[in-house]
Amino acid sequence: MGTFSHIRPLAGLALLVPLIVAAPAGADGLRTEPLTLRTAIPGAGTVELEAMVVRPDDGAPHPLAIINHGSPRDGNDRPNMSPFRMWGPASMFARRGWTAVSFMRRGYGLSQGGWAETYGSCSRPDYATAGL
Repeated sequence: MGTFSHIRPLAGLALLVPLIVAAPAGADGLRTEPLTLRTAIPGAGTVELEAMVVRPDDGAPHPLAIINHGSPRDGNDRPNMSPFRMWGPASMFARRGWTAVSFMRRGYGLSQGGWAETYGSCSRPDYATAGL
């Protein structure tokens, strides 16, 4: 499992691909590897985010696709989420020559840090504020 220090959210994800330690290839010619992304978040300090990478097993460079999850209707389900639930879409990118990284935001799955997404009620969501 790779650990990266002092990477700003999303800004350094392109650097991950060549630094990932090789894992056994799957029968479908793809590599799937767990990651821990150590990142500095303004106002929250440094946290570790749970992540996964799926890429073609050919040793060549590939463009990067970043896949992120949604929010469950019930907040009690956040701790049970996993980046591996996004393996299907990630593998579709990888089969088309992309490296795909999916990660859990703060407060989801095994990612550290508190949930920080106040987006209002379902009937009046404020997605712009939540995105910031």
